[in-house]
Amino acid sequence: MGSQSKLGVDFPVKAYKLSENRYTLEDIKASIPSCKVDLAPLYEKPRRKSTVTLEEAKELYPEWYEKRIVQGEPKQKSKKQGGTWVCNEALYEWWKRKITEEVKAGGRYFSIMALCSYGLKCGISEQKIRRDAYAFLDHLESLTEDEDNHFSRADVKDGIKKPKMIYFYGILKY
Repeated sequence: MGSQSKLGVDFPVKAYKLSENRYTLEDIKASIPSCKVDLAPLYEKPRRKSTVTLEEAKELYPEWYEKRIVQGEPKQKSKKQGGTWVCNEALYEWWKRKITEEVKAGGRYFSIMALCSYGLKCGISEQKIRRDAYAFLDHLESLTEDEDNHFSRADVKDGIKKPKMIYFYGILKY
């Protein structure tokens, strides 16, 4: 099994089948001692939509009813995110530490894409995201193992561009 890497056909990515066993999410989680992910929500049935009628909502939620139904106001949107929820900035800072401490040569481009994605989700300004991304350039270049695979300003620029396009314009079409 395999796939083409970002370097092209001459540099395939390979995967190996080691066993006939199938693994559950619990098996995988158990094999990672530091994993604290709660798998319970993955097994819960989706919640049904409210069965509260508009008449009941008028009694139960008078302020909401007045604003949304009577006055016709749209759903409240976050000013920073155009309506999506905003993550705590600590997530963005955590990822910056991960880039410094754990990123390897094969994950440099992804680390910049993820930095941009986390930054956008945390409401960080584009200028700060760009500054931070370029600040990692020397560190990420120092991880180069193969002389044909340097990490450049163009890689940072592309790594910033893709998440912004997806975030602001929806799914990319290739």
